[in-house]
Amino acid sequence: MSGAPVKTEPKSEPRETNGPENHQNQHNAGGRGGGRGGFRGGRGGRPSRFQGSPANRGRHENQDRPEGMEEGDGQPPRGGGGFRGRGGFRGGFRGGDDRGPRSMDDRLTDKLMSIGGPTIDLPPSSNVEKKFAGRARLYIGNVTNDLTDDDLNGLFSAYGETNELFVNREKNFAFIRMDYRSNAEKAKRELDGSLHKGRVLKVRFAPLGASVKVKNLTPWVSNELLEMSFSIFGEVERAVVIVDERGNSKREGVVEFARKNSALAALRKCAEGCYFLTSSLRPVVLEPFEPADDADGYPEKNLPKKSSDYFKAREVGPRLAAPGSFEFEYGTRWKQLHELYKQKEEALLREMKL
Repeated sequence: MSGAPVKTEPKSEPRETNGPENHQNQHNAGGRGGGRGGFRGGRGGRPSRFQGSPANRGRHENQDRPEGMEEGDGQPPRGGGGFRGRGGFRGGFRGGDDRGPRSMDDRLTDKLMSIGGPTIDLPPSSNVEKKFAGRARLYIGNVTNDLTDDDLNGLFSAYGETNELFVNREKNFAFIRMDYRSNAEKAKRELDGSLHKGRVLKVRFAPLGASVKVKNLTPWVSNELLEMSFSIFGEVERAVVIVDERGNSKREGVVEFARKNSALAALRKCAEGCYFLTSSLRPVVLEPFEPADDADGYPEKNLPKKSSDYFKAREVGPRLAAPGSFEFEYGTRWKQLHELYKQKEEALLREMKL
């Protein structure tokens, strides 16, 4: 007995519930999609030393989740390593610590995170002068074109240890770094104007080029806070807040970096953005700074005495002008202009504080 033929339904291929695109996203998180994708480990986070403070507690409410996971994102931990490739075998395993060179902005962000918490009771900074700092670097002009490093070292080694000698024989100048500022001052005082191989030497403190003046500070910024705030740009050799005769802050400071690139980075970032050192929304204002060479002043021997202007200026000596004379009237008008300038400057400063 033959039954009715049984119809069989054609078997359909199993379908992926999420589609190939979703499947790839689930297993290749952090890739670039398509054939270029692959597993890629992100950067692991670094906890701030202020992480446990009440001011930052709200930023870390999700610490119970796995490290690197954001709420609801479904992504693997950011700190892990994994595959990274752009197709073929160009990729490979890349761990979280083997990231290659990072940009300056990334490094600044990490450093800012480490100091971005409360800055109450900062430890006192060391007042010990750093050895071979930029403030102890000397410029020597009018040297002979046969001056050697040994000759230069022999001249200055009597005043202390030396380092970083540089001689430009074509332009007849040299640089040398002394161990301490006091020794550099002594060498400058005794060697400036001295005769060496028939040449009169000119010894000056070399331009730093790595110092900045920080303006618009709040009265709550100390030397320690100033140093900590600008250490994100590079090694700081010296940071001081300028004070008046009573020891009160003049709301200006000076930061001396070990390298010129650090000063340039600080100038650029503070010009492009707004850098705040305290809770006050009062951004600091930076400008290049070159400290005045006032240790020895301007001695008579440095004057260009061959100039006709020198003889014209020195024809008359010091004197007090007689009341009613032309000199008296002219000098009085000059002082009035100076006082007017001072009043306008003070009025502008008061307006800036409002």
